[in-house]
Amino acid sequence: MNSPTKQYYVAKDGQTLGPYTEETIYQCLKEGRLAQADYVLHPEKQEWVSIATATFLKFNAERPLPPLPQAAALPPLPTAAPLVVVRTRESQSIQPSLLPTANIPVTFSHDHEPSGSCPLCGRDMKKPKELYGKKVCEKCVDAFANQRASAFIIDCFAFLLPIFILVPVIFILFPSTNESVVKIFIGLAGFVLLSLKDSFSGKSLGKRTCKIRVIDTQTGNPIGAKASFVRNFILFIPYINWITQIFCAIEMRKGPRTGDKWAHTKVIWDKYSDKSPFSFSGKTD
Repeated sequence: MNSPTKQYYVAKDGQTLGPYTEETIYQCLKEGRLAQADYVLHPEKQEWVSIATATFLKFNAERPLPPLPQAAALPPLPTAAPLVVVRTRESQSIQPSLLPTANIPVTFSHDHEPSGSCPLCGRDMKKPKELYGKKVCEKCVDAFANQRASAFIIDCFAFLLPIFILVPVIFILFPSTNESVVKIFIGLAGFVLLSLKDSFSGKSLGKRTCKIRVIDTQTGNPIGAKASFVRNFILFIPYINWITQIFCAIEMRKGPRTGDKWAHTKVIWDKYSDKSPFSFSGKTD
């Protein structure tokens, strides 16, 4: 198969769609959203040829094209080039050097999947989502959100469980201890420990386990105690913490939550730390 970065324009029903990778064209054929009788633009001759006769599309032998029906025939080549739609990964813009002819009216179609590959995993983006202001495939957005949620749950158990184990020990050692004092102690200890959980090189126990970390968006360095407290304290304020946690869980699917904006911090995925949108750009998010 051709290089996954090579892309082609496809003509269907009077419109030109794309550019699409060869893999995307093949998937569209399998799913019936394209037919062999539709056209693809020859990358060198700049002329339309039917997909069935496009010898420059090197589909794998074990994945042959679906056969044409017995009675089907290719339509004649269009007398005028169809309308052209050009999509790029970063933005939708018209690229005149790629158009088959000059002075062609331009429209945009949203009937087909957007082109381009996910900047993280490299898969074709069927349902792109926004993460830290960049388009990323839905699977990567879901996986990253799950990593952050798992890290939060691990941290809650790791920091709160020892405190609750300590409570009966206090009553055993100090039987006359006031119950209200113990409750205040538990609340304050949990609040402080969980607010400072990301102080250790930007990695709490949960984040270390889930291979994510928190950095300062202005320096790119792991955060310390002050930034950890600023970004986390809102999550653990007694009585309203369950409301703020739900709100922040919704926010983080797009990347930064309210605490991150206050502290100028950013959670990044270790295995993709050198790729956008996790790579450090030197700009404040």
